[in-house]
Amino acid sequence: MPGAPRGNPANFPDTVVKQEIAKEGVLPFSAFWRSEYNAPFSRLLRRGGHGAPTIREEKTPMPALLLHWLTSLILILSPPAADTYVIFSRLYSYMTHVWFGVFLGGGLLYVGYYKQYVSDYNGGTYRWKNIAGFRPYLGPFFPAFYFISSLFMLVGAWIPPPKGQTMASSSTKWFVVPTIGASLFAVGVGYWFVLVKVLPLFYHKTLRVRRTPYLDRDGNFRFEEVITQWRTGPEDSDGEEDPDLAS
Repeated sequence: MPGAPRGNPANFPDTVVKQEIAKEGVLPFSAFWRSEYNAPFSRLLRRGGHGAPTIREEKTPMPALLLHWLTSLILILSPPAADTYVIFSRLYSYMTHVWFGVFLGGGLLYVGYYKQYVSDYNGGTYRWKNIAGFRPYLGPFFPAFYFISSLFMLVGAWIPPPKGQTMASSSTKWFVVPTIGASLFAVGVGYWFVLVKVLPLFYHKTLRVRRTPYLDRDGNFRFEEVITQWRTGPEDSDGEEDPDLAS
């Protein structure tokens, strides 16, 4: 209960992340997980005369919320309670903060100070520095510090504690959390490799994702149309659409 005020605001961003992953077509049944609907509360507002019909309503990613709810339910109900809570809580920190910090800090250094041009979804290229429009204070210091500190925690998790071989308040061995975390990333990379690299060799089709943003008259982002399809032909051509595999 004390964590409810903090947890509730964080649930929706986590849900949107799951929805964005589904939009890339890499999840099973991606068309379902990426879908969104009008929430019952918004319908009540419209009936009460509080809705603005000229403005596109923000729909709720209900399937992604369901997926987030199922994973949270597994965390709550998994026995034994003490060891499971310690493993999942530390695994959450290790995956979302440590690994994320390594990729985010390294990505900012790579894109901002090494790679000159970045490709977009429509096949064009642009300079990251020109899009950003500013030079951060102290240059690469902050992303480098973030990357090095996250990398230190990533590597430090594999160093056994000086006293004992278990985590605090748990009978779990110290290497369980980093092993599970690295294994999850390895499974994800293997799944992506099979989907993007291996399957096209056998079926002669590639997964294409086209994102089209729509702006209002003031140039503000309103919504995005995402089309995910399996197509034949080289990656730089439109090819032929497979209606059975399009999502």
